[in-house]
Amino acid sequence: MKIQISRMMDKLYTISQYGKDPSGGWSRYSFSDDDLKVRDIMTSWASNLGMAVRTDPAGNWIARLEGNNNKSPVIALGSHIDTVKNGGMFDGSLGMVAAFEVINVITENNLIHNNPIEIISFAEQDGSGFGASLFGSKAMAGVADDVLLQRKNGMGLSLGEAMKRVGCDPQLYRSAQRSKEEIKCYLELHIEQGTILDDAKVSIGIVDGVAGFEWDKVVLKGKSAHAGTIPMTSRVDAVLAAAEIIVAVEKTAKHMNGQIIATVGRCDIQPNTINIVADEAVVYVDIRSIDDRERKSFFSILSKEIEKICEKEKVMYRLEKIAETPSIILDDSLVHRIEDISEKCGYEYRHIISGAGHDVQSMSLITDAAMIFVPSKGGISHSPKELTDASDIEKGANVLLNTIIGLL
Repeated sequence: MKIQISRMMDKLYTISQYGKDPSGGWSRYSFSDDDLKVRDIMTSWASNLGMAVRTDPAGNWIARLEGNNNKSPVIALGSHIDTVKNGGMFDGSLGMVAAFEVINVITENNLIHNNPIEIISFAEQDGSGFGASLFGSKAMAGVADDVLLQRKNGMGLSLGEAMKRVGCDPQLYRSAQRSKEEIKCYLELHIEQGTILDDAKVSIGIVDGVAGFEWDKVVLKGKSAHAGTIPMTSRVDAVLAAAEIIVAVEKTAKHMNGQIIATVGRCDIQPNTINIVADEAVVYVDIRSIDDRERKSFFSILSKEIEKICEKEKVMYRLEKIAETPSIILDDSLVHRIEDISEKCGYEYRHIISGAGHDVQSMSLITDAAMIFVPSKGGISHSPKELTDASDIEKGANVLLNTIIGLL
């Protein structure tokens, strides 16, 4: 069976009307006004398909199509609708419209299914709103931390307070946890967000595993001073230490000769004025690897380098782990099923490891889980220039559809 690509693209463009950022791209954060508007639109789509909609205690939006045996575990599929700041229109949203298209095809063809089927839009997946990446799926898997509720967005609103906008009591988020007895499997279609498929001119990526990641914050304390009166030899410059740490992140990652990816994508400086030696700098480090031991080894080595740098520059420091998610290997039987469907559809495919974090990591802790990638043009993602061809979207959605049909 095949999906209707025009129907999918119409939904994708509808979602893209919400969360547009005046400075470019989309900044649609979890529990924001635009997020709530998209939730309402999805509720309308789901209702038209005969699905019942609810919001779970963690703020995840869930639509359910009942089966012949509603006591049997559900087949779940979905993704997320939140974006990073100035992000693109395909990340997350593509997986959601693909899930709706699967239900469209099932219902219009009156396909018999014993298991109920759920579409899940996970809350706070990207983490750009509150810095609580994967909160919704972690809550569903029972691995979210209470401290995440205290994380605040740029307006000073905490995640816990924001959850109340969709009727959630943040103190009850743990009751969103589910188990293998409730969920038979979870599948997701997503853009690759890298260059492998686009470079190879291959439409389907079969994800074998997802790299673990951690976000670490390095807070550096120097001494504020006038830029024109303090000699270079007398300064305690937090920014200088930050610069050396940024270089150390790059060098340490390259020297490990493994699959470590390390990035400094943010550095906050106080007072951030051109003629003042800064008294504080905060460096944010993103570390990823499919091998969790290698990732932890990298952090240990980097920590020693940070200590040396701060001692040399006479800067005080502290390390804080903001978030951490272990690597996972996806369900082998589902991976082979997707491979078989791709071959039957006549689509060329590649096996791939995802370097980006996804809700499938959390879901794999409680059920069999799998993920399908489609190419990102030029590997560009988390950007207004994010683009995936409709022809590739159609192929990816067809693979998702027929994989789900095979599970009914």
